[in-house]
Parts: sequence; C-alpha cells; structure tokens
Amino acid sequence: MPPRPSSATPSGARVTPSPRRGRPAQISREQIVAAARELAPADLTMKSVAEILGVTRKALNYYVNDRAGLVELVVLDRFEAQLDKVRLPDSGDWHAVVRAYADAIRGGIIEVGVLATHYPVSGLATPAALGIAERVLQSLVDAGFDLEEAGMALTLVNDAATDAGRQVLLLDDRRVHPMVPSTLNALQSAPAADLPLLRQLATARGDGDYLDDQFAFTMSVLIAGLGAVLEHKATY
Repeated sequence: MPPRPSSATPSGARVTPSPRRGRPAQISREQIVAAARELAPADLTMKSVAEILGVTRKALNYYVNDRAGLVELVVLDRFEAQLDKVRLPDSGDWHAVVRAYADAIRGGIIEVGVLATHYPVSGLATPAALGIAERVLQSLVDAGFDLEEAGMALTLVNDAATDAGRQVLLLDDRRVHPMVPSTLNALQSAPAADLPLLRQLATARGDGDYLDDQFAFTMSVLIAGLGAVLEHKATY
C-alpha cells in the first residue's frame, strides 16, 4: 500500500488546509421583496437589501442582477397586492365592469408610488391583473363585442387608466402638476388680453385634485364611445 501523503512540512509543522469558499446563502424571492418593502424608494439598492437579509450582494443574483431588477420585483409585488383586493361587479353590466377595472388599474399604479415612474408597469403585468382582464374580456364579449373588439377596448381602458395613475404620481408635494407652471410661464409671454380661456383653465388646474375629475370624465367618454360601437353593430 503506498504511503499516505503527509500534511507536515519538512520542518515538521503541520499545514492547515485553506477552507473552501461556500456558495452564497440561499434566499427566496419572497425574502428579497419583504426586505425591499422596509426601504424607502431612494434607499432601495442591492447593497441595502443584502444587508437587511444578512447576505452578500451576490446572493441576490439568482433573482435580480441590478437595482432595475430589484425595482421591478418591488413594483410588481405592490401592484399584485393591490389588484388582489379588487372585486369586479357580478351584475353582468359591462359598463360597471369596465369602470371598476379602470379604477383598479389606476389605483394599483398610484399604490406602487414613485417606483412606477422607474419601471413601466402596465395593467397586464401580474397574474392577478391577467385574471381580472379575462373577466373584463368576458363581460365585453357577453355584451356583444367580438373578441378582437373586446381586446382593443381592454387595451384602450388599460392605457387610459395607467396613464391616469402616472399623472397622479407626477404631482409634487404641493399637489401641482408639473405642466401647470410651464403653461403659466408660456402664457405670461403673451399679451394679457389674449388666450383668456387658457389662462382661466391653467389657473384652475393649479390644484391637482382636478385629476380625479379628469379621470371620471375620460372614463365616461370612453364608455359612451364603446356603447356607440355596440349600437352601431346592432343597427347593421
């Protein structure tokens, strides 16, 4: 039998083997999201999440590679949580279903908060959203739209609601929409007697609460337009 290799040096001192580097600690997506929830948007970084979890940044890489991926995880988690609370009407009234869907998407965007401006979340971004969208499609088809028309109507409502949610997020702490100051500045360069209606409108919109009325008006016009499409189909 050949002699076993010795771990001793020629001087007789024994050499302690270098320890092998272990794999990064195993963590779950849910743990990452839970840690990220504890941080303000400005403090959300790979390093800060790793510190909360007591792991290295490398341990996060199975789920996210950078801050953009981390923001996406948090945004989708918040959006999904908001939509999980949504209960569409069971009345079969497509008008009520469409309006409830629009309110849910807008509310979800607002709930996500400022992070929604960094990640382009849409109304069809999560499993909960897909389930709700399926019900909206079914309601529209039951009302008389063909599937292609129902799909275009869903996209129209989704885009309007998503944009309305983002408009709310654009407001600053003073509840002033960023377009209002620039519009007022432009009006100041025009003669005082000119553009009286625009001046009155821009001044009134200095209060960001008008966005709720704008959204309600948008949905009323949109639903009325869809109703006109159905009436036209019934006539021909």
